[in-house]
Amino acid sequence: MAIRQVWVASLLRGTAKAIERAERDVFLICQVAGEGPQLLVGQIYELGEITIPDQSRGGSLSLVGPAYTLQNFDIWTDDLGINHYLFSPGELRYFSTNDNLVITMENGAVIEKPLGTNGSFMLADPRWYLDTNTGTLVINLMNLSSGAGTDQQLSQTGVGTVRMRLLNANVTAYNPGGMPVPINVRYTPDPKNATPEGYGFAWRNYFINPNNFDGGMTCTGEPIKGEPVTCRKPGIRNIIIKEYDVIIESL
Repeated sequence: MAIRQVWVASLLRGTAKAIERAERDVFLICQVAGEGPQLLVGQIYELGEITIPDQSRGGSLSLVGPAYTLQNFDIWTDDLGINHYLFSPGELRYFSTNDNLVITMENGAVIEKPLGTNGSFMLADPRWYLDTNTGTLVINLMNLSSGAGTDQQLSQTGVGTVRMRLLNANVTAYNPGGMPVPINVRYTPDPKNATPEGYGFAWRNYFINPNNFDGGMTCTGEPIKGEPVTCRKPGIRNIIIKEYDVIIESL
């Protein structure tokens, strides 16, 4: 991976971590390349900034809000205690003109995808986890959009600053009365994201990875055909869904 791609991947990871840590009343400012991220104590809705240095030249960074991209997640339990929780994440997307690939932050994951060919993989995983001691599954969802009512697209080339703030943080909790239930997660890709699979391979591999969710999930659907990926995990006793609405003020 080229130097600028490493930096952009680190930038997007930093953005994801900043938003995830917002629930602990902190925000993060990514400094120039060569310096580590700095955590600053602040209010949960305080504005964060990410500086884009010279290494980003040769590409462009864009916000593609949920109004402009079709991928979505659908979450439900067999007993419908969680009844088809639909979520459209949006993206913060870096397009490398020199290497013909995309590095994107989607729903807390950082994903790399070559353009024009099938295949995608995660550079950084989202913050979903299963507590095996209590059977509690925690799902963090991140919606990225602009501050405008029309959810306009934003883009930046060269040097610039990403300004963002956390608009809302909502929590949905479900306890099926002590009886374990299966949970189902469906990822539907946006075929406009370079190939029909969109980022389907990356999400499928994340869900089936045996290192995740105590042995992974069982999944159906063929990303190469542009099909939704539907995954299932039995034995869940508690479900917590945390949804963050993040506003990108400017790029």
